[in-house]
Amino acid sequence: MKSDENGSYVFGANGDRYEGAFRGDRREGKGRMVVSGQPEIVYEGDYKDDKKSGSFQLLDMGPKHGKLINGRFGANEELDGFCEKFDGASSEGYEKGFIYSGNFKESVFDGQGKLVHGDTGNTFEGEFFQHHKHGPCAFTLAKTGQRYRGEFEFNFETGKSDFGLRL
Repeated sequence: MKSDENGSYVFGANGDRYEGAFRGDRREGKGRMVVSGQPEIVYEGDYKDDKKSGSFQLLDMGPKHGKLINGRFGANEELDGFCEKFDGASSEGYEKGFIYSGNFKESVFDGQGKLVHGDTGNTFEGEFFQHHKHGPCAFTLAKTGQRYRGEFEFNFETGKSDFGLRL
């Protein structure tokens, strides 16, 4: 294939397929990759030097692992930066799933974010560090709308929390 061309490619007998921009024989620019399997994994976004890199519109990893919308990949195909929505349908450890909007670093929740629990609808808004609730937060009960404030360290409430105090 010539430089800077659009096209499609099917990877071997497994049926994985890519449609989008190429530079030479490498994926470069906007593209869509479908990895065959049960379920299929779909990625729509940017490629650089044959790797997922930069902005993406969709990363659908199937019902067990969830779907990400409008995010970013950094070095080594790691989620890095803000992601508009991560719908963890029934991801590991979350029987009824969750929805997360916020920052990632090296593919884990890290920085400011909002987590809505699928089983209760309760919302945690605050800081995350290496996939843990960590720092100041606000917690909203879905049934009553009551909002509380507090602080966490690695998912545990600290003595600085007072979930009895309304915001």
